[in-house]
Amino acid sequence: MLAKMRVRPAWILLLVIGCAKGDTETECLAGQRRCVEGAAQRCTDDGRWTLPQSCPEGSECRTGACVSACGDACLPGVSRCAPEGVQTCTAAEEDGCGVWGPPVPCEGGTVCQSGACLDDCAVGCNVGDGRCLGAYAFTTCTADGQCPGWADSNGCPDGEECSGGRCVFEGACSDQCREGELACFDGTNVQRCVRLETGCLDWAEPEACAEGAVCRPGQGCAVACADECGEGETRCFERGRQACVRGPAGCFVWGAVEACEAGTTCAAGDCVESCVDVCELGARRCTADAASVETCVREGGCTAWGAPLACNAGTACVGKGDCGVCTPGDREERTCGFCGNEARTCGGDGQWGDFGECGGQGECRAGAEEACGNCGVRRCGDDCRWGPCEGGGECRPGESRGCGNCGTQRCNDSCRWGGCDGQGVCAPGSSGACGECGMRSCNGSCQWEGCNNGDGRLFRDCNACGWQFCCPNGNWCNCAAHYPSRCGGRACVGSGQCQ
Repeated sequence: MLAKMRVRPAWILLLVIGCAKGDTETECLAGQRRCVEGAAQRCTDDGRWTLPQSCPEGSECRTGACVSACGDACLPGVSRCAPEGVQTCTAAEEDGCGVWGPPVPCEGGTVCQSGACLDDCAVGCNVGDGRCLGAYAFTTCTADGQCPGWADSNGCPDGEECSGGRCVFEGACSDQCREGELACFDGTNVQRCVRLETGCLDWAEPEACAEGAVCRPGQGCAVACADECGEGETRCFERGRQACVRGPAGCFVWGAVEACEAGTTCAAGDCVESCVDVCELGARRCTADAASVETCVREGGCTAWGAPLACNAGTACVGKGDCGVCTPGDREERTCGFCGNEARTCGGDGQWGDFGECGGQGECRAGAEEACGNCGVRRCGDDCRWGPCEGGGECRPGESRGCGNCGTQRCNDSCRWGGCDGQGVCAPGSSGACGECGMRSCNGSCQWEGCNNGDGRLFRDCNACGWQFCCPNGNWCNCAAHYPSRCGGRACVGSGQCQ
């Protein structure tokens, strides 16, 4: 077989050949499109190819039309989290479009969060916070190591009980949470808000989650993870190939997007040579002038119509690519485009006329896939119609919303809401006991304001004949003489003593 030599651009050859045919012959079917040497061409109503139209900068010719070269490519320099580590978008050498690079694992003690390796802190407490462990014990949030955490349990002295994470006099407790509310003590232990034997609502002793479960803020014990895909499964996603891997939590999830090599594209979960199938391998069809037969062959990994084979003298191409003579009035159809149909009729001279316009086409190529919604994928069915968006998440990556007490919840790269971060210690507008007799209010930043004596009118009896007010700092003032009648004729003096 002789080697092919290209001496001039293909579209110039086509124009020369078209001129040699004469004005009475058609070159193409009206409405057809094609790419020639990177330029777009369209077939006119009279069956002639238009002059090649060069695509503007930033776009390229695909199936006969100029489209954006980068499409939904990532933005170079942006980072995101994958199950295997941090993945960064870089510019591809061949077209400058962004492609996701290989994931870089995080070092020990850190995990990928918001596109960076950060400390893996399972407990979301603030240093100095206190929390009750039942009616008569409490713990304090400390930061002895890299992350904050709850210290060992401490018991309250005799005559005192726990309220709001600290010990108070018996009978001085106040409600600290809503009955039935759940809070995470750490990654695998949950606390429930119950009415303790003190009579107030507060946190009970921690309860361990079942094996395989973790504690999620606001939810309590929940399944650690759920499989997103099957082991060994692959798919096309974001201009690359994605494999199903076992994630850090032990479940199967979609791994990092692997960019296909230059000159290839992802199809059916694998990187293959960049091309588009245009026909079914082995299929036959008639040329527009019905004088020749074309057979579908594979060229460079994809199917294409091969060189026309002329019919014998006195015959014409009929039916689905057979040479013969048709019967006047006969009609035949063939598929075209995206599940469309085109028809032609046999004329009075026993020769087939041209195929008409391709009608009834769908909206996509059967078997094609594309991203949709929040991390979802939709597939083109056998009817060339897009199916529903499947596997979508609940939010858009990077989106955030408020949660808990002044906390923030962010949408991760799997389109799922993450944990509630940065929560305060109380609900805005709520109040609680403090000091020995005082009250404190929760401000708009979900933090307790300073302790005060409320309306300043609270007092109690003390010693033999005295009384004491609740001072502005929330503690009892010194006892002062006030009830001389209780001294039986003696004087009530000093700190409430009878003399």
